[in-house]
Amino acid sequence: KKHLTMQSAPDDEELDSLSIRLVGLDENYPVRLNWNDLGVQFSKQSIVVPGDRLTRSREFIPGHGTLRRTVEAGSGNASFAAGRRQKQNDDNAEDNDEDDEDEDEEGAWELAASVAGRQHVVNKLLCVLPGRSRYAGEIGDVVVGRVQEVASRRWRIDANARLQATLHLSGVLLPGEDLRRKSEEDERAMRAVLAEGDLVSAEVQSVQADGSLVLHTRNARYGRLGQGTLVRVPPALIKRSKTHFHSLPCGVTLVLGMNGYCWCGPTPGQSDVREPLASPADRSEVARVRACVRLLAVNHVPLYDTSVMQAYEVARESPVALLSRPDEQLRVARLVAEQLLTAEVGEAQPGGGGFGLHSGDLISGGALSAVH
Repeated sequence: KKHLTMQSAPDDEELDSLSIRLVGLDENYPVRLNWNDLGVQFSKQSIVVPGDRLTRSREFIPGHGTLRRTVEAGSGNASFAAGRRQKQNDDNAEDNDEDDEDEDEEGAWELAASVAGRQHVVNKLLCVLPGRSRYAGEIGDVVVGRVQEVASRRWRIDANARLQATLHLSGVLLPGEDLRRKSEEDERAMRAVLAEGDLVSAEVQSVQADGSLVLHTRNARYGRLGQGTLVRVPPALIKRSKTHFHSLPCGVTLVLGMNGYCWCGPTPGQSDVREPLASPADRSEVARVRACVRLLAVNHVPLYDTSVMQAYEVARESPVALLSRPDEQLRVARLVAEQLLTAEVGEAQPGGGGFGLHSGDLISGGALSAVH
């Protein structure tokens, strides 16, 4: 795994040029980044662990990954703070001296991190984004799931979330028919639409109070997925895009679900999705795209159509079986990361759109050597 460590916390005058050491998979890549040119945003406490103090200011609203705890009168530490975090909490208290002046000695409270991750602020909402967690779900997300159970007028879907998602019969577009009120006859024929074990692409319609998701497939592009293969990757690696359905030039359809489930299958029209793949060549292309998605996920490269196609072009000459070897996966992932980083650096030049690196972002070693 890759780790990011800062040699020292910079002062204001050191922000113009900061030396950052980024540790890759097998070697160290000391990189000298120009702070202003790359637009990197630094925070002294951007990476936090459970128990770390975030702020004492009452202006911030606690979000996900944070908790409110009381502070003992006359003390700068929480009553249940761990002893090994004592020194770090005292150091962080220096940044909040101005906030402490406005607080009363009795009933004072502070916001602390409840998960390990990166501190993130949106206006006055303070939250901690965990590095690895279950898919939470947002309205409008495209997800891929597997049918676990056929219940009364609904399907139970495994969407890689904390709780099973629900797909109601009223939220399904029946084959060859428009949206209409579902009858008892439609309820008896639910297994003809989706049965246990089927893969389905859907959109998140709503999020319940307990965190469970309600899905729908009222669009023709959603529905049952036929012949193909499923790849499970960390949800944080899926890049949010305008579309998550991609018809690749190699004749493979790729569905990148925001929940971390990715589906690869033949492009509709080349073969019937309810029949076996037409030829071994089609199966080989599907297996190659799946291997590309897998190797990018193993090496923590963001997943979207451009990165997958670049990995496919780099690995085109390699046998599919060779793409399962760690050394070959690292080679392909590094080349893809270099290409992606080179493109972003070009956009960051005067007139470009900005580099978009933040403290705590993970970058592969090959990409860092390209920057160096």
